[in-house]
Amino acid sequence: MAGVYPQNTALPYTLTLTGNLTANMENPPFLEIEEFHLSKSEAKRNIITALLKQGIKSPKGGWERATYKISGKDYTFNDLYKSARKSGIIPFIQFEMDRTDEVFGGTRFGISTPTIGFNKVTSSYAGVTKELTPPMTDQPVEFEITKDIMFYREEACLYSKEYDFTFCTRYYRAYLSSCISLVDAFINRHILIYKFRGLNSEDFLQLQKTSRLEDRIGIFLKVSCGKDLTAINSGQEWIHFKKLRQLRNEMTHINSASLGYSIHEFADHFNYVRKGVGGLLKQIRIAQGKDSLTFIEKLRTAPFVYFNEITHRSDKKHIIKRRK
Repeated sequence: MAGVYPQNTALPYTLTLTGNLTANMENPPFLEIEEFHLSKSEAKRNIITALLKQGIKSPKGGWERATYKISGKDYTFNDLYKSARKSGIIPFIQFEMDRTDEVFGGTRFGISTPTIGFNKVTSSYAGVTKELTPPMTDQPVEFEITKDIMFYREEACLYSKEYDFTFCTRYYRAYLSSCISLVDAFINRHILIYKFRGLNSEDFLQLQKTSRLEDRIGIFLKVSCGKDLTAINSGQEWIHFKKLRQLRNEMTHINSASLGYSIHEFADHFNYVRKGVGGLLKQIRIAQGKDSLTFIEKLRTAPFVYFNEITHRSDKKHIIKRRK
């Protein structure tokens, strides 16, 4: 009879454990994340490069002793240095570059309000209008998804000290989804702008119909800068992007009766975002003849995640070897 499965049949599932399971109320984490986006030398080098691009010449007494006027305000080198190490971007300088970008710039900003007194809050961008009822929030998609990615990495590492790994793997899955969503959102922002400006080429129409992400990227490059995939698919950026996409697809199109993970693989997967998303988007921007953006640089310099090889001891003096 259709729809009836065989009865009294043992489930074809076995689980084999090798080694020792340990339970410890003070578990060390298997995954750790660095505190900073940039090393000391990288931060200093990036700041000097950014200042030179702004037309600022090396001051007498050295870069680190001077004060710089950026967007009408004075900043010390140390102000820039602290922020650059912590965020991966050169503050104020990068914000000004973002503001003047033809696609991601302008006066667009986010809004949130808990005030129910407003009947509606209306926002409009590139001909698309939203009406939201408070309490509400409406934020630029690229910044929100970037914050999601960074948050999920941090939380997965934090919860890697809970050895049922429930939350660690939950945040891992959310991270993979967000990585691919951001690449889609990057392309879709351009589509909004192009439609608003009345672009109606055959390639642009094809871009709107295409769903496979790799194909979309290829068509998008052709539409946005007259280039093809060969402009971006020859390095690790493309390799890491494809690995992230494959991992996301395996999670989305589940064909297994269980969700199984080797936690040691997570460190590599969390680090793929640096080149596979941040690096890839920067390559696209370079192909377009444009500078990078805040959200791209935050991901391109995302703090490294490490896997700890842990030998658990009953006296809690665990042996931990960090593996990059």
